[in-house]
Amino acid sequence: MIAAVAGSAGEGPGRRAPWRWAVLAGLLAAELGLLTVLGDLPTIGPLGQLVSTLRMGMAVALASAVTAWMLLRAVETSPEPLPPWRPWPWLLAHAAAFLPVALLTPRLFGPGAAPPTGGRVAPWLALLAGATVLALRSAVPFGWLGRRLGRTWGVPVVALAAGLASWRVMAASEALWGRMADGTLRAVAWLLRLVSAEVIVDLPERVIGLGAFEVEIAQHCAGIDGVGLTLVFQSIWIGLAHGRLRLGRALLLLPAGAAVALAGNVLRIAGLVWLGGNGHEELAVGAFHSKVGWLLFTAIALASVAATEHLDWLRRPQALAAGGGMPAAAGPWVAPLLASLATAMAMEVVGAGTGPMAYGLRVAAPLLVLAGVRRWWPRPLVGRSGLAALLGLGAGVLWVVAHRAEPALPPPWLADLSLPARGAWIAVRLLGSTLVIPVAEELAFRGFLLSWLAPHGEGSGRDFGLPAALLSSLAFGALHAGWWQGTLAGLAFALALRLRGRLGDAILAHMVANGVVALAVLAGGRWDLWR
Repeated sequence: MIAAVAGSAGEGPGRRAPWRWAVLAGLLAAELGLLTVLGDLPTIGPLGQLVSTLRMGMAVALASAVTAWMLLRAVETSPEPLPPWRPWPWLLAHAAAFLPVALLTPRLFGPGAAPPTGGRVAPWLALLAGATVLALRSAVPFGWLGRRLGRTWGVPVVALAAGLASWRVMAASEALWGRMADGTLRAVAWLLRLVSAEVIVDLPERVIGLGAFEVEIAQHCAGIDGVGLTLVFQSIWIGLAHGRLRLGRALLLLPAGAAVALAGNVLRIAGLVWLGGNGHEELAVGAFHSKVGWLLFTAIALASVAATEHLDWLRRPQALAAGGGMPAAAGPWVAPLLASLATAMAMEVVGAGTGPMAYGLRVAAPLLVLAGVRRWWPRPLVGRSGLAALLGLGAGVLWVVAHRAEPALPPPWLADLSLPARGAWIAVRLLGSTLVIPVAEELAFRGFLLSWLAPHGEGSGRDFGLPAALLSSLAFGALHAGWWQGTLAGLAFALALRLRGRLGDAILAHMVANGVVALAVLAGGRWDLWR
């Protein structure tokens, strides 16, 4: 805390203190680490949904904050200087709010604590939120921050979209644990056998141990989500720094980062089991369960930044003039997707992610935003290209064939609806998947992101290369359950855009692809494609 305000009282209005944000992030990270040391949040039981919400919230907040900070640096070359102010009262208020949080944490979540109730957890969450807001207020006046964001309102929109994308990528990464568990546990067992012969491995049950200490590596604590977060951070940084990077070479950071994250995860699990098997169970479960994973993610992220900033092999001989800038229309073009993602996350938080109302709200939210930003729409909104339609047809067929599964029955809640209600839900789903969602996603990924990654920062039409198309398509694929199918579909939609330089053609291809999927569901009984 002392470092956060050192020298602040004497700063004049013409001086900038960007280090305050770094100190603020360090302060909040240290306090969060302290809370997790005092009592690890339970991952099962009555608070399982709350813990899932907190994990999602942390990922969204982290990615949003980092993206906003980097965007503001790139967008404003001469921002309004920070005014002088006295942060001490706000820091004292922050300490007063954080102290009861620290005292309550071990009582609510520590070893031997009774299962906490919602009534007891609500004040803890309120104090935690209040302490965070007070810490932010100690670093920057809210009036100054509001004016700065007001001038570049696209920044918070894009930042929140990146944060919500992180949540989707985390969820998709965790789903890969079933495919990667055997290889990960085999690698962990190989490392442990280098130091001991008492290694226990049960691949079907995902159990690994050393001596009398055994742990089950569940999906939510396997550390695979760190791979997703690493890829998101690297993609954001590459996107922001693309003006001074050789984009094709910079893309190699993505597989390298994923490989390092996977290797680090193997070392983390091996360290956990080794400590537990040697009598340090509390240290193993407390530190290596989550905290070492966050440290590894931070180290990989910082190493990625260092590589892009200091390796000449990755940098252009001369930076492009637009390096890191953001198109002026970013906010309107990304806002519909943000509305869809935010609604999906809200439904997940309240436990209605697959209920009858969930998809209807996911369609209504972006539809309302699309109506509000219609003056920014490209004209025509939907193209009339036969080649684009064929590309969409191919992408749709590939999606259906690649998701090989036995024809599934409709979800139980859908079967329980009355016939009119069931028909209404199917109509809304059909409308959303073939009309609304393709427009929202194409405005964001091909209209904004792809043009942003173009050689001169605000490309249009055909003014983009394969690296920009690949990176934007990888981001598009990361939001879908089948990431590689989504990536190939994104490349097909980018090709539709490139053929005539019209975003409407990409929207048409996307609509046709989703129409093929809808036809497979309704005519072929492939309800698994709509889950």
